Amino acid sequence: MKKLSLEEVVTRVIWWKSPQEALKYKEHLIAHAMAHGRLEDILVLEKTFGVRVFQSVLKQPPPGIFDEKSWVFWRIRFNLPWAPLPKRALS
Repeated sequence: MKKLSLEEVVTRVIWWKSPQEALKYKEHLIAHAMAHGRLEDILVLEKTFGVRVFQSVLKQPPPGIFDEKSWVFWRIRFNLPWAPLPKRALS
């Protein structure tokens, strides 16, 4: 298996922004990867940013990114108590 670069992961996970722009908001990048990324993406991001940033994203998640399945998976993965899925508020 080819080792992925951070830029390749960022480009795949946040395809609508340049890698430089996506990396400015690392919490959003991590959240999108947690919700929609592949295992290879997660491993590169964990190695680059550390596991604690993943836990931090779950404690203050950006709304509207996680689906129910990914939200529950990651909370179980990090042994965090149940919390409601964050929803985006429409005004």
